[in-house]
Amino acid sequence: MEDCLESGTPVLIEYVEEELDPVLDPVLEKNYSKSGRQLQINFGNKNVGFDPNFNLFITTKLPRPRYSPETYAKTSVIDFTVTFGGLEAQLLARTVSIERKELEE
Repeated sequence: MEDCLESGTPVLIEYVEEELDPVLDPVLEKNYSKSGRQLQINFGNKNVGFDPNFNLFITTKLPRPRYSPETYAKTSVIDFTVTFGGLEAQLLARTVSIERKELEE
């Protein structure tokens, strides 16, 4: 992970449960500091160089993960799960929002 932070290589962490490792907090919170011209981040109790091209991707197989509000504030959560019922609910919500605003509210 340290090498990827320094070189700007993306990292994929798979099969994460509902709790994220606290060692990722500086990365998720984007706690960078500047040392001369180089950005640094405190990762694993030591300062590591940071390349702004670095990206962290985290995936889970949980159908409806319940992350803490802090996790949602630090990340962008995208749900790629597509089910017939989910599509039906989205279509109904859009139709109601267009045709009957007062009912939606």
